Amino acid sequence: MKIVQSLINRIFRDIYLREIVSCGSTVLFIKIFGMLISYISMIYITNYYGAEDFGALTLIISIVFVASIIPKFGMESALVRIIGEVKMTHGRSAIKKIIIKSFLFVLALSSFVSISLYLSSEAISSDILNKDKVNYIELVAIAITPMVIISIIAALFQSLKKMKLYSFLKMTLVHLIFFLTLLVNDFYDLRFDIEDIYVYSIGLSLIVAIFFIYRLDLNLDFIKGNNNLSQPYGLYKILKTAFPMLLASLSFVIMNLTDVLMLGLYTTLTDVGIYSAAQKIATISSVLLIAINSIAAPKIIELYANKDYKSLESLIKQITRLMFYISAPFLLIFIFFPHSVMSIFGEGFTLGVTVLVLMSLSQCVNAISGPVGVILTMTDKQVAFQYVIIISTVLNIILNYILIPRYGIDGAAFATMVSMIFWNLTLVVYIKKKMGFVTIYIPKINYEKKI
Repeated sequence: MKIVQSLINRIFRDIYLREIVSCGSTVLFIKIFGMLISYISMIYITNYYGAEDFGALTLIISIVFVASIIPKFGMESALVRIIGEVKMTHGRSAIKKIIIKSFLFVLALSSFVSISLYLSSEAISSDILNKDKVNYIELVAIAITPMVIISIIAALFQSLKKMKLYSFLKMTLVHLIFFLTLLVNDFYDLRFDIEDIYVYSIGLSLIVAIFFIYRLDLNLDFIKGNNNLSQPYGLYKILKTAFPMLLASLSFVIMNLTDVLMLGLYTTLTDVGIYSAAQKIATISSVLLIAINSIAAPKIIELYANKDYKSLESLIKQITRLMFYISAPFLLIFIFFPHSVMSIFGEGFTLGVTVLVLMSLSQCVNAISGPVGVILTMTDKQVAFQYVIIISTVLNIILNYILIPRYGIDGAAFATMVSMIFWNLTLVVYIKKKMGFVTIYIPKINYEKKI
């Protein structure tokens, strides 16, 4: 109880953390709701469809996420960074032009990628994936553009601090529509494949996202700034800011999905399904990290732009402490009772016990390291972040290539654990060297004392 009381006291003593938690409570609720829908869908599919169908769905989702990274071109993080900066000095006109230029660019790029992927779907399915289902890649091609647009709309809401809309679009909408569509399909015996239902859900989600963007005050009257100043960001400067974030995002997503993609290449869809179930369970503990990071990013930009480094350091340390104490109970359950947890998904899924333990250990390091990626991308150090993630990705690919053929899903989990620990601790050391404070938090150690 003393730990809980101490944590509560610290939250209400720190004005910036109090602001984030106050706003973050709603965001966290929305994220948890989306997470629950996602896990209910997973349990439903694994129990009524089986591991193979869940593996096929996971493979489709993974390919969609990877294929969407280049069309996004790092605009998700770039818009938050750029608009957060511009709205403090410029007016509505500058922000509207930035939004329009960014949207047109990603729309053109995503359309090009979708068409190219669709036309080459047969070659990719047979020659690269060694799968006989050409429609896998065709479905991915169809899903790319709407997925990209949804992500950019969500980023726009985040940059304008409309966090409820951002959280709903980013974390909940697709999961909710997918589950409802799945229930309708089964209730009326429509017999659509779950991969098809997933793509239809993305299309329906895009319609909802467009509805929200039309309801936004497009005059942006709440932005206070000087409309008479010159426009700070042309398309070239926007892309120059976004490009390092693109490379970092591409590397980060590939690192997180390499295991699933390579399991799909070297093993069966059943193995992919078991591995993905364990992976999704382990990442429950990262819900707080994702929710708090999304709230903290604009505040980090604001403190850094105002050169209030003391408040920035204090905020980061309090966030890391908060993330640790909320993540710890989940991770302890997953590490010490993995068999009971995996049995929820049905017969055969207990083969993923080792995967759950290894992935949970990597999440422990993730939790105690703090929001290191957000710190670097929001404080003009995105290039360093990019290099660390690229190195981690290469390490992950090499380890997966060596371990998966010999150890299967356990090898993939070990590869992911090593690469995640490497990039987290490397970034902790880099932030200490460049910014002068330590983000990492371990209980019973004097947190205020610098290493």
